Amino acid sequence: MLKIFTTPNLIILAFSLMISSCVNLKTVNDISSNSLKGIQNYDNLNYTFTKHCLDNCDIQRLSDTTIQRAEVIQCDCNDFKKADKATSNIYQSLSGYFENLQTLSNNELSNYKFDDLKKALTEGSFGSITINKTQVEAYSNIAKILSRAFTDGYRKRHIKQYIEQSNESIQILVKAFQVILNENLKGLLVNKKNDIYREYQIILGDEKMSKFEKAKVVEVYYQKIQEVNSKQKQLENYADGLSKISELHQQLFDNKDRMTAKEIQSLLLTTSNDIKSIISEFKKIK
Repeated sequence: MLKIFTTPNLIILAFSLMISSCVNLKTVNDISSNSLKGIQNYDNLNYTFTKHCLDNCDIQRLSDTTIQRAEVIQCDCNDFKKADKATSNIYQSLSGYFENLQTLSNNELSNYKFDDLKKALTEGSFGSITINKTQVEAYSNIAKILSRAFTDGYRKRHIKQYIEQSNESIQILVKAFQVILNENLKGLLVNKKNDIYREYQIILGDEKMSKFEKAKVVEVYYQKIQEVNSKQKQLENYADGLSKISELHQQLFDNKDRMTAKEIQSLLLTTSNDIKSIISEFKKIK
Protein backbone atom coordinates (compact mmCIF):
# COMPACT_ATOMS: atom_id res chain seq x y z
CA MET A 1 0.00 0.00 0.00
CA LEU A 2 1.42 3.37 -1.03
CA LYS A 3 1.84 5.69 1.92
CA ILE A 4 0.80 9.29 1.23
CA PHE A 5 2.61 12.04 3.15
CA THR A 6 0.47 15.07 3.80
CA THR A 7 2.08 18.47 4.24
CA PRO A 8 2.03 18.24 8.09
CA ASN A 9 3.59 14.76 7.90
CA LEU A 10 6.32 16.03 5.60
CA ILE A 11 7.08 18.87 8.00
CA ILE A 12 7.32 16.43 10.93
CA LEU A 13 9.56 14.11 8.90
CA ALA A 14 11.83 16.96 7.82
CA PHE A 15 12.03 18.26 11.39
CA SER A 16 12.89 14.77 12.69
CA LEU A 17 15.68 14.39 10.12
CA MET A 18 17.01 17.82 11.01
CA ILE A 19 17.12 16.97 14.73
CA SER A 20 18.82 13.63 13.98
CA SER A 21 21.42 15.38 11.82
CA CYS A 22 22.06 18.04 14.48
CA VAL A 23 22.70 15.41 17.14
CA ASN A 24 25.09 13.66 14.78
CA LEU A 25 26.99 16.86 14.04
CA LYS A 26 27.09 17.81 17.71
CA THR A 27 28.55 14.41 18.57
CA VAL A 28 31.23 14.67 15.89
CA ASN A 29 32.01 18.24 16.93
CA ASP A 30 32.42 17.21 20.56
CA ILE A 31 34.68 14.34 19.55
CA SER A 32 36.84 16.43 17.23
CA SER A 33 37.09 19.24 19.80
CA ASN A 34 38.24 16.94 22.60
CA SER A 35 40.61 15.07 20.29
CA LEU A 36 42.15 18.36 19.16
CA LYS A 37 42.62 19.52 22.76
CA GLY A 38 44.23 16.20 23.62
CA ILE A 39 46.64 16.35 20.67
CA GLN A 40 47.54 19.99 21.35
CA ASN A 41 48.81 19.06 24.80
CA TYR A 42 51.98 18.25 22.88
CA ASP A 43 52.73 21.97 23.09
CA ASN A 44 52.56 21.70 26.89
CA LEU A 45 55.04 18.84 27.17
CA ASN A 46 57.91 21.35 27.00
CA TYR A 47 60.36 18.60 26.20
CA THR A 48 61.88 17.77 22.85
CA PHE A 49 64.75 15.72 21.47
CA THR A 50 66.81 18.90 21.09
CA LYS A 51 66.12 19.97 24.67
CA HIS A 52 67.21 16.53 25.82
CA CYS A 53 70.47 16.93 23.91
CA LEU A 54 71.16 20.37 25.43
CA ASP A 55 70.24 19.19 28.93
CA ASN A 56 72.55 16.21 28.51
CA CYS A 57 75.42 18.54 27.64
CA ASP A 58 74.76 20.47 30.85
CA ILE A 59 74.73 17.28 32.91
CA GLN A 60 78.03 16.12 31.43
CA ARG A 61 79.67 19.44 32.36
CA LEU A 62 78.65 19.13 36.02
CA SER A 63 81.70 17.13 37.05
CA ASP A 64 84.06 19.41 35.10
CA THR A 65 85.93 21.76 37.40
CA THR A 66 86.58 24.29 34.65
CA ILE A 67 84.29 26.56 32.64
CA GLN A 68 84.32 27.71 29.01
CA ARG A 69 83.28 30.92 27.34
CA ALA A 70 79.74 30.73 26.02
CA GLU A 71 80.81 31.08 22.39
CA VAL A 72 82.99 27.96 22.50
CA ILE A 73 80.46 25.72 24.25
CA GLN A 74 79.06 23.41 21.59
CA CYS A 75 76.62 20.51 21.61
CA ASP A 76 76.15 18.37 18.52
CA CYS A 77 72.35 18.20 18.40
CA ASN A 78 71.80 17.95 14.63
CA ASP A 79 70.25 14.47 14.74
CA PHE A 80 68.00 15.56 17.60
CA LYS A 81 66.82 18.58 15.64
CA LYS A 82 65.95 16.32 12.70
CA ALA A 83 63.98 14.06 15.06
CA ASP A 84 62.06 17.10 16.33
CA LYS A 85 61.30 18.21 12.78
CA ALA A 86 59.84 14.80 11.86
CA THR A 87 57.87 14.69 15.13
CA SER A 88 56.52 18.19 14.55
CA ASN A 89 55.38 17.26 11.03
CA ILE A 90 53.34 14.33 12.35
CA TYR A 91 51.91 16.49 15.13
CA GLN A 92 50.87 19.22 12.68
CA SER A 93 49.14 16.73 10.39
CA LEU A 94 47.09 15.22 13.26
CA SER A 95 46.30 18.61 14.74
CA GLY A 96 45.28 19.97 11.32
CA TYR A 97 43.06 16.98 10.63
CA PHE A 98 41.02 17.27 13.84
CA GLU A 99 40.91 21.06 13.60
CA ASN A 100 39.35 20.67 10.17
CA LEU A 101 36.92 17.98 11.38
CA GLN A 102 35.82 20.39 14.10
CA THR A 103 35.27 23.08 11.47
CA LEU A 104 33.26 20.80 9.19
CA SER A 105 31.05 19.57 12.04
CA ASN A 106 30.24 23.23 12.74
CA ASN A 107 29.07 23.33 9.09
CA GLU A 108 31.74 25.88 8.29
CA LEU A 109 33.93 25.92 5.20
CA SER A 110 37.40 24.48 5.62
CA ASN A 111 39.87 27.30 6.22
CA TYR A 112 42.92 25.27 7.22
CA LYS A 113 46.29 26.92 6.59
CA PHE A 114 48.78 24.56 4.98
CA ASP A 115 52.08 26.25 5.80
CA ASP A 116 53.10 23.56 8.31
CA LEU A 117 52.10 20.66 6.06
CA LYS A 118 54.16 22.01 3.16
CA LYS A 119 57.17 20.63 5.03
CA ALA A 120 57.55 17.10 3.71
CA LEU A 121 57.91 14.12 6.02
CA THR A 122 60.81 12.07 4.71
CA GLU A 123 61.76 8.44 5.11
CA GLY A 124 64.87 7.59 7.11
CA SER A 125 66.50 7.51 10.56
CA PHE A 126 66.80 10.72 12.54
CA GLY A 127 68.64 10.25 15.79
CA SER A 128 66.69 7.71 17.83
CA ILE A 129 63.58 7.71 15.61
CA THR A 130 62.86 6.06 12.27
CA ILE A 131 60.26 7.18 9.73
CA ASN A 132 59.18 4.48 7.28
CA LYS A 133 57.53 4.60 3.87
CA THR A 134 54.06 3.75 5.22
CA GLN A 135 54.19 6.69 7.62
CA VAL A 136 55.36 9.05 4.86
CA GLU A 137 52.47 7.94 2.64
CA ALA A 138 49.98 8.40 5.50
CA TYR A 139 51.28 11.91 6.11
CA SER A 140 51.01 12.75 2.40
CA ASN A 141 47.46 11.39 2.30
CA ILE A 142 46.30 13.58 5.20
CA ALA A 143 47.92 16.61 3.55
CA LYS A 144 46.02 15.85 0.31
CA ILE A 145 42.73 15.37 2.15
CA LEU A 146 43.14 18.68 3.99
CA SER A 147 43.97 20.37 0.70
CA ARG A 148 40.87 18.94 -0.99
CA ALA A 149 38.69 19.93 1.94
CA PHE A 150 39.91 23.51 1.53
CA THR A 151 39.81 23.81 -2.27
CA ASP A 152 36.54 21.90 -2.75
CA GLY A 153 34.68 23.82 -0.06
CA TYR A 154 33.91 20.86 2.21
CA ARG A 155 30.96 21.24 4.60
CA LYS A 156 29.00 18.90 6.88
CA ARG A 157 27.80 16.71 4.01
CA HIS A 158 31.41 15.68 3.39
CA ILE A 159 32.12 14.47 6.94
CA LYS A 160 31.50 10.81 6.14
CA GLN A 161 33.83 11.02 3.12
CA TYR A 162 36.42 12.95 5.16
CA ILE A 163 36.49 10.30 7.92
CA GLU A 164 36.41 7.40 5.46
CA GLN A 165 39.38 8.62 3.41
CA SER A 166 41.45 9.54 6.46
CA ASN A 167 41.01 6.73 8.97
CA GLU A 168 43.81 4.39 7.89
CA SER A 169 46.30 7.25 7.71
CA ILE A 170 45.17 8.64 11.08
CA GLN A 171 45.71 5.23 12.69
CA ILE A 172 49.21 4.99 11.22
CA LEU A 173 50.24 8.51 12.23
CA VAL A 174 48.83 8.27 15.76
CA LYS A 175 50.74 5.03 16.31
CA ALA A 176 53.94 6.57 14.94
CA PHE A 177 53.48 9.60 17.21
CA GLN A 178 52.97 7.32 20.21
CA VAL A 179 56.14 5.35 19.52
CA ILE A 180 58.20 8.51 19.05
CA LEU A 181 57.06 10.07 22.32
CA ASN A 182 56.33 7.15 24.62
CA GLU A 183 59.23 4.94 23.55
CA ASN A 184 61.95 7.01 21.87
CA LEU A 185 61.72 10.26 23.85
CA LYS A 186 60.75 8.60 27.13
CA GLY A 187 63.61 6.17 26.62
CA LEU A 188 66.02 9.09 26.48
CA LEU A 189 64.66 10.24 29.84
CA VAL A 190 65.62 6.88 31.33
CA ASN A 191 69.16 7.50 30.06
CA LYS A 192 69.01 11.03 31.45
CA LYS A 193 68.29 9.74 34.97
CA ASN A 194 71.28 7.41 34.70
CA ASP A 195 73.47 10.33 33.56
CA ILE A 196 72.27 12.51 36.42
CA TYR A 197 73.00 9.74 38.91
CA ARG A 198 76.50 9.17 37.53
CA GLU A 199 77.48 12.86 37.48
CA TYR A 200 76.13 13.62 40.96
CA GLN A 201 77.95 10.59 42.32
CA ILE A 202 81.17 12.10 40.96
CA ILE A 203 80.37 15.44 42.62
CA LEU A 204 79.64 13.77 45.96
CA GLY A 205 82.96 11.95 45.71
CA ASP A 206 84.81 15.23 46.30
CA GLU A 207 86.32 14.78 49.79
CA LYS A 208 86.79 18.55 50.18
CA MET A 209 83.03 19.15 50.28
CA SER A 210 81.44 19.83 53.64
CA LYS A 211 78.53 17.79 54.97
CA PHE A 212 76.24 20.78 54.38
CA GLU A 213 77.40 21.13 50.77
CA LYS A 214 76.81 17.43 50.13
CA ALA A 215 73.32 17.70 51.61
CA LYS A 216 72.52 20.51 49.17
CA VAL A 217 73.87 18.44 46.27
CA VAL A 218 71.65 15.51 47.33
CA GLU A 219 68.64 17.86 47.51
CA VAL A 220 69.27 19.15 43.98
CA TYR A 221 69.79 15.59 42.74
CA TYR A 222 66.36 14.43 43.93
CA GLN A 223 64.72 17.55 42.53
CA LYS A 224 66.16 16.78 39.11
CA ILE A 225 65.11 13.13 39.29
CA GLN A 226 61.59 14.20 40.26
CA GLU A 227 61.45 16.55 37.26
CA VAL A 228 62.40 13.69 34.94
CA ASN A 229 59.86 11.35 36.56
CA SER A 230 57.11 13.95 36.06
CA LYS A 231 58.06 14.36 32.41
CA GLN A 232 57.91 10.59 31.93
CA LYS A 233 54.43 10.51 33.48
CA GLN A 234 53.32 13.31 31.15
CA LEU A 235 54.53 11.35 28.14
CA GLU A 236 52.73 8.21 29.34
CA ASN A 237 49.55 10.21 29.94
CA TYR A 238 49.80 11.82 26.51
CA ALA A 239 50.29 8.42 24.87
CA ASP A 240 47.16 7.15 26.66
CA GLY A 241 45.26 10.11 25.23
CA LEU A 242 46.49 9.27 21.73
CA SER A 243 45.23 5.70 22.17
CA LYS A 244 41.76 7.02 23.01
CA ILE A 245 41.83 9.40 20.05
CA SER A 246 42.83 6.57 17.73
CA GLU A 247 40.07 4.34 19.16
CA LEU A 248 37.52 7.12 18.84
CA HIS A 249 38.34 7.80 15.21
CA GLN A 250 38.13 4.08 14.44
CA GLN A 251 34.66 4.06 16.01
CA LEU A 252 33.67 7.02 13.87
CA PHE A 253 34.86 5.12 10.80
CA ASP A 254 33.18 1.84 11.77
CA ASN A 255 29.86 3.58 12.47
CA LYS A 256 29.96 6.30 9.82
CA ASP A 257 26.65 5.07 8.35
CA ARG A 258 24.75 4.99 11.64
CA MET A 259 26.19 7.67 13.90
CA THR A 260 22.75 9.05 14.68
CA ALA A 261 21.77 5.92 16.62
CA LYS A 262 21.60 6.71 20.33
CA GLU A 263 23.73 3.74 21.39
CA ILE A 264 26.49 4.81 19.00
CA GLN A 265 26.37 8.41 20.21
CA SER A 266 26.62 7.17 23.79
CA LEU A 267 29.64 5.00 22.95
CA LEU A 268 31.39 7.81 21.12
CA LEU A 269 30.75 10.38 23.84
CA THR A 270 31.94 7.97 26.54
CA THR A 271 35.29 7.64 24.80
CA SER A 272 35.36 11.39 24.18
CA ASN A 273 34.85 11.95 27.92
CA ASP A 274 37.75 9.57 28.57
CA ILE A 275 39.94 11.97 26.58
CA LYS A 276 38.69 14.84 28.76
CA SER A 277 39.73 12.93 31.87
CA ILE A 278 43.17 12.21 30.44
CA ILE A 279 43.62 15.90 29.59
CA SER A 280 42.66 16.80 33.15
CA GLU A 281 45.19 14.33 34.57
CA PHE A 282 47.88 15.68 32.25
CA LYS A 283 47.41 19.16 33.72
CA LYS A 284 47.81 17.84 37.26
CA ILE A 285 51.22 16.29 36.60
CA LYS A 286 54.02 18.64 37.65
